[in-house]
Amino acid sequence: MFIWLPYPIDSALEGFLTSAIRVNVIFFLPAVGLGLWFSKGYNLRSRRNWFMFLYYPISLVFMIDYTTGILSSIPNAFGEGITWIQNFIRGDYTLLFYGYAALLFMAAMILIPQYPSGKVHRFVQRIGRASYHILLFQIFYMSIVYYAISIDASVMHEIPDFALILGWPSDLLYIPFYLINLTICVGGGLLWVEAEKRAASREKPWYQHV
Repeated sequence: MFIWLPYPIDSALEGFLTSAIRVNVIFFLPAVGLGLWFSKGYNLRSRRNWFMFLYYPISLVFMIDYTTGILSSIPNAFGEGITWIQNFIRGDYTLLFYGYAALLFMAAMILIPQYPSGKVHRFVQRIGRASYHILLFQIFYMSIVYYAISIDASVMHEIPDFALILGWPSDLLYIPFYLINLTICVGGGLLWVEAEKRAASREKPWYQHV
C-alpha cells in the first residue's frame, strides 16, 4: 500500500488512508513554526528573515507547478524530480506553499496600520478577527457543496471537477464560482461572530439562542 507516494491507489481504503495521513495536523507544523518565528519580528530587512528570499521563490515555483503542471511535464530529470517532490509532498497545504503565504502575511503586517482609521481598515480588521469562524464556516459549507456535486470526490477527499460535472462551457466560470463562494463564506463567518457577540452580551448560553 502506498502511504507516502500517492500513486497507484488501488482501492478506496488506500485512498482514504493516504488522504487521512496527509491532512494530519503534523503536516501543518511548518506553518505553526513560521508563525512563531515571525511573532518575534517580521521585518524582511532583518538578517533572521533573509531565508524568505530563498523560500518564497521556491514556494512560488511549486505553487505554479501544482496549478499548471508546467514544470513537472518537462521530459527530463528536472521534470521527473519536480513530479517526485509534488507526489511525495502532495497537496497545497504543505511546507512547499507556506513560504508564499508567509510573504503575504509579512506584507500585510507591514502595510496595514496597527490601529485602523478608515472603513476599509476597520473591515479588514473585522475579517481578521473573524478568520477562524470564516474557516470553520468554509469547511462546513464547502463540504456540503462537494458532497452535493460529487459524493465520490468527497469520500476520496478530492476537489470535484466542477466544470466537467456541471457542464460549464468555459473554465472561466471558476472565477464567479470562486467569488460567490468566497462571499458566502466570509459573510457566514462574520454573521457567526456577530451572533456569538450578541449571545455573550445577553449572558446566556449559546444554545438558548438557537
